[in-house]
Amino acid sequence: MIGKAFIYQKNEYRLVSFEIKETVVKITTETEPIVILTEDAADIPNLLLIVEEKPVIVATQSPSGSSVHVGFHNGKQMATSIIGQHAGSLAEIIMGNIAKVQTDPSFIPQADATNNQIKTLIDVAKTKIEMLKVAAYMSR
Repeated sequence: MIGKAFIYQKNEYRLVSFEIKETVVKITTETEPIVILTEDAADIPNLLLIVEEKPVIVATQSPSGSSVHVGFHNGKQMATSIIGQHAGSLAEIIMGNIAKVQTDPSFIPQADATNNQIKTLIDVAKTKIEMLKVAAYMSR
C-alpha cells in the first residue's frame, strides 16, 4: 500500500509509511500525518478508501525521431501499441513487398497476405487508441 492514494475523512492522501505503536497507528502521508488509536485500528480498512490510479496518456518520440509511441502510464508500466514498437520494421516489409511486386508479379498473393496482416495490426492499434481516448476522458 506504500505509495498508494487513499481517502480519509474526505481528503485524499498518498501513503509514505506507517508505524504501529502500543496506543496509536501513525500513518505518514505526503502532506500530513494521520494518527488512529490502536483500539480503532481494526476498522482501518473501512476508514481508508483506496483510490484507483487513473491512467495518464503519454506520447514519446523514439531517439531517432522516426516514430512516436502513444500509450498510457499507470505509475508502474508504459503500454504501447505493436505498431509503435515495430513501425520501422513494418515500413521495411511494406517497401520490400512493393519492390518485389514491381519485379515479380507472382509475388502478389504473398504481398496481399502480408498487407492483410498489417491491416489487422493497424485495426488493433486503432482500437487501442480509442481505448486510450476513453481512459483519458475518464481520468478528467
